[in-house]
Amino acid sequence: MREMKKQFLEAHGFAQDGWTVGLDGVLECPHGYRVEDDGECPKGCKSPMRQMGII
Repeated sequence: MREMKKQFLEAHGFAQDGWTVGLDGVLECPHGYRVEDDGECPKGCKSPMRQMGII
């Protein structure tokens, strides 16, 4: 699952914007917050999956 998320971030330009995937497979926003697939960080970064309408 982690590799698939990394590929998704790279393919859609989110990795370039600072999004990463932690060792446990949870997304991390450019501010360093852990963000669930359907969530957002306290500063308003919405999950890339949510932004793309996947979730």
